[in-house]
Amino acid sequence: MVVVCFLRRGPAAWDGKTSRRERRRGGDPSSMSGARRSRRQRRRPRCRVVAACPCELRLDRIASERSRRGRGVGGMSNLAIWVKVTVKPEGLEKFLHAIEVDALGSERDEPGCMRFNVLRDADDELTYYFYEVYEDEAALAAHREAPHYAVWSAAADTLDGEVQITRTSTVFPSDQGYWSKD
Repeated sequence: MVVVCFLRRGPAAWDGKTSRRERRRGGDPSSMSGARRSRRQRRRPRCRVVAACPCELRLDRIASERSRRGRGVGGMSNLAIWVKVTVKPEGLEKFLHAIEVDALGSERDEPGCMRFNVLRDADDELTYYFYEVYEDEAALAAHREAPHYAVWSAAADTLDGEVQITRTSTVFPSDQGYWSKD
């Protein structure tokens, strides 16, 4: 879906240049009747693409809205972690319970945990990904000391193979207000 924003036609709507006919009429193409406009002028679209994806527009709106409320500190970067795990088939139920307790507890009880998403691979129902965003290293350390993390650690025997962890930092949205929990 493409989101568009309609523009008012006028001399500054395009590039600021006016044709000879527009200059004779005072420079405002909207004052000319449709019959007198050139074919090229009639074909000009009256809108422009604002965002190719509604979610980008939504994210931008949320971030700027929070900045206006005075909670944003712009330019901040958070610690983000991608974790990939494979679960043993016989341990799937125990794993799902443990990760649900950890994810919900993290977002609910930890002020330094900005996001904790659990995703399942589309092609392999035993492969899961976690996307976690923390305020900083101290928030990650506090997460590992929390009681809900102990529930997750107790379910480590349900994992098959090595846990793959990728540490990153957030780039967009960079407004700290976007990540606030209120």
